[in-house]
Amino acid sequence: MNKLTHFVPSSLEKQFDAWLNPLKFGEISLVVGYPWNDHERRFSQLLTDEKQIWQSMFGKNAKWQLVDFREPEITLTNFDESAQPKNENQLLAIFGFERLLASKNEAEINQIIKLYRSPFVKILLFSDQNLYDPDFEEFLSNLKSFQPRVFVGQFYDPNDAEKFIDYLENKWQFKVDPILRQKIIANSGGALGLIKEMVWFARDNSQASFEENANHAQLQSILKSFWNQFSKSSQLVLADVVHNQKAGGLSTVIAYLKQIKIINNEGTKLLLPLLEKYIKEYVSNPLSPMFDGQQIFIDQQNVTNFFTKKQRRILKKLIANPEKIISREDLMNEIWQQNDLEASDWALDCHINRLRHRLEEIGLGEKHLITKRGKGFLWKP
Repeated sequence: MNKLTHFVPSSLEKQFDAWLNPLKFGEISLVVGYPWNDHERRFSQLLTDEKQIWQSMFGKNAKWQLVDFREPEITLTNFDESAQPKNENQLLAIFGFERLLASKNEAEINQIIKLYRSPFVKILLFSDQNLYDPDFEEFLSNLKSFQPRVFVGQFYDPNDAEKFIDYLENKWQFKVDPILRQKIIANSGGALGLIKEMVWFARDNSQASFEENANHAQLQSILKSFWNQFSKSSQLVLADVVHNQKAGGLSTVIAYLKQIKIINNEGTKLLLPLLEKYIKEYVSNPLSPMFDGQQIFIDQQNVTNFFTKKQRRILKKLIANPEKIISREDLMNEIWQQNDLEASDWALDCHINRLRHRLEEIGLGEKHLITKRGKGFLWKP
């Protein structure tokens, strides 16, 4: 076997030019993928391999720099574009952009906007989360001057899985059993991290069956990490697809999961069988809010800040009395103090409608919060 020194997915190579093209016109490109990947390493290798391509776009003296906000204490505030050689372009690849948004660090965001206005700094952002998720959408909507060109899609195609196993076989100087190879490809959904762990296990446990491989402890730990890095809105959609064969929830979240090829176009099936198996075994159904003191959790995810103070009071009253009709008067007493001028039937209806919309955004609408006309409301677990 001839040893290969590195692996770059062909799907990344195909998209490379498209990502860079907006940068030629002074725009920002934002590449949205799925959680738990190693795109920064693959992309940095691609920048090295395809040096002629991007230098033909930005000049033969152009340089590139990689910044990863998934690493601790990373900052752009000290990045000074004036320190770069005069009239030489700098390609700045920023990973973990979703972490930056989650922190709501306006200083760092403003620094990106400032750098993007420089004629010599070309910015390419990478996010492992759907930026139309409710966690990010409101914050982004306030950044009027931030309007990147967004690319969403599957990063690895089926041929990449085959080639990656070839690469690992060359690297480790061994052969994967052909039947096992096909099972790994069929069950991994093209996720290279899962493929690597399963091939690694096969190398060190040559007599193990596929079932033993698919259930070994380290792979389960990786799947747990993979699952936990999806946003709560994405988790709720995925759990609904697995348990109920339908995608309920916010339409932008469903569209994102279809685009990255985690669920099929009909919204009825996961395209990553190993993750589907993990959800069936470890993620509860139905996913329903639970209170721990004043905190609200859905499948161990803290979603307290997803709801307003009055919405939390309504939820707490309803959830504490499942299948029991709570009168409008009782709910009004729960929300407002006596003689509060805001209290009215109209105001209560507004809060209920907004709460229902919030629940629908995370896939928990009609089936839980039920209106009993003329009587009140009930919570159906």
